[in-house]
Amino acid sequence: MKKVNWLTTGGIVLLLLVVSIWQSPAVFGETTLPQGLSSEEVIEALTGEDVTRLEGGMLPYYSTENKLNYFQSGEFTFRVDSVSGQFIEVYPFDSSREFTLMHKELELEELEELAKEYIEKLNIQVNYDLLRLNIGDKGELNYFFRWNAGSPEATGFGNFFIQVGLTKDGQLLNLVNTLPFMKQESYSREELSATVPNSFTEVYANDGSYWGIDNGNPLSASGYGYCGSANGSWCSPYSIRYATTMTGIETVKAHWSPRGNLNTRVSAYIPSNYATTTSACYKVNGVSYPCLNQSIYYDTWLLITPNKISSGINSVALGNKDPNRSSYVAWDEIWVYDY
Repeated sequence: MKKVNWLTTGGIVLLLLVVSIWQSPAVFGETTLPQGLSSEEVIEALTGEDVTRLEGGMLPYYSTENKLNYFQSGEFTFRVDSVSGQFIEVYPFDSSREFTLMHKELELEELEELAKEYIEKLNIQVNYDLLRLNIGDKGELNYFFRWNAGSPEATGFGNFFIQVGLTKDGQLLNLVNTLPFMKQESYSREELSATVPNSFTEVYANDGSYWGIDNGNPLSASGYGYCGSANGSWCSPYSIRYATTMTGIETVKAHWSPRGNLNTRVSAYIPSNYATTTSACYKVNGVSYPCLNQSIYYDTWLLITPNKISSGINSVALGNKDPNRSSYVAWDEIWVYDY
């Protein structure tokens, strides 16, 4: 693949580039890219690494119509809407990755400006005057700048948003952009399967009829999680389950038991509160998948199984063991689908 470089060549320029990247918490380059570049060209120019195209797919919590193109470059996975061409997700390629502070800690105002810079570098056009900013954090270590569309007084406020997660020294944790789907027809969850013939797409809530506790007593916190958000206001209960993690043995464990399905994947919703463990280890059909760092995600979905399971998914389990440290692990909704 041809390298895209908006800088002139030469030893002096290269030295300045290296110095600027070393001094900056940003993982992307310092220059805003010109419009008109392909997704691969944007990614390669930003990361400075080769781009690998992965198998794409549809994620029903974003759209039941638009396929997303998947790419991997450097330490991140990029997902791009095939219709609008906009970046929808930028997530660490290693879902268990932990972030160590490497730079000077920044004030909230500085972090907000840096979040906007990341959005600009991905050529995402945002009119902030039409959005409402909400700032969340996890343990005052990771901060999440979420610009919601609509008015707080309106039904469905927060259905669509763009969110950038940053460490307190400005390292990019992730980016989620659902604004491109605003103009699409929205379906109720009862209509989801009808939008794609013979598809399987179902959400399973904690405390629902497909939920069970295997060990211990996970506590409940109301007003959080997918069902407690604008997108999930159709479902219940409006609460999450959580427990203190243990570095030794597992003392709390719970699971979801989806209905019969074939050739499916599963994603988990990572809530804004109590999900601070760096090692949430989900088991699907009794098989361990790479552990997830819940502390770097905030009210977003996260794919657990990158490949479809041909025999289907009959069990998704999560316990409170964390070999790294004592924190909190959270159980919330899971989404099983065959897109």
